[in-house]
Amino acid sequence: MKRAAVLILVFLLVGCVKTPEPIPNTPPVISDDSAIGFIGCSNTGQTVNGYHAAGGERIWAVDKSVAINQGTYPPFGGGTVNKWSETLDNNIYWNIFDEYLALHPDTKTVWWQLCIKQTDVFTYDTAHIVLEELRERIPGVTVYVSPLPPFTDHTCSITGKNGFERMNGLAEELAEKEDDVSLAPVLPGLVRSENVQDGCHMTPAGSKKVGTALKEFFDD
Repeated sequence: MKRAAVLILVFLLVGCVKTPEPIPNTPPVISDDSAIGFIGCSNTGQTVNGYHAAGGERIWAVDKSVAINQGTYPPFGGGTVNKWSETLDNNIYWNIFDEYLALHPDTKTVWWQLCIKQTDVFTYDTAHIVLEELRERIPGVTVYVSPLPPFTDHTCSITGKNGFERMNGLAEELAEKEDDVSLAPVLPGLVRSENVQDGCHMTPAGSKKVGTALKEFFDD
């Protein structure tokens, strides 16, 4: 009899406990009339192109009329974290950024895709220099950071075998330590057929794949 009573009591208690619901992925709070800027490297420009191909509207479009667009994949080809932090008095990447910002003076939010080369040596302080430059140009800026997408079945020779882990670790550290920095989503991984011959830059299909994920985060 006692055993039956205990079992009934346990049943009632379990029934009162609700299974916690998953926390939804909270989208960024961005006013509808504000533009979203971006900084990064060649893959970043490709991702933005894919974002617009998928119907995205908030992030700056790559504007080829800007005379100082950099590299084969504009506007920020070669724009590693180290490159954004160097020779700040005449840095080509910040010069390009300033041209874009002048075209979109309402920008209050920036997506920063962290790019590194496998030979790069950098510290948190290196990234902090870049963050301070953004704050100076856009007071009150909100920054969303993410690494390059992982290469799921091959290694990109530019970033190296552990490139994604290094970039993702830096993104997480920035989001943890800086109040105005949050994590953007990790973009979907790329298979070899979604990259061009160098195994690092994307085909149009690869660009649209990662661009669609960016649109889902910032627009949808």
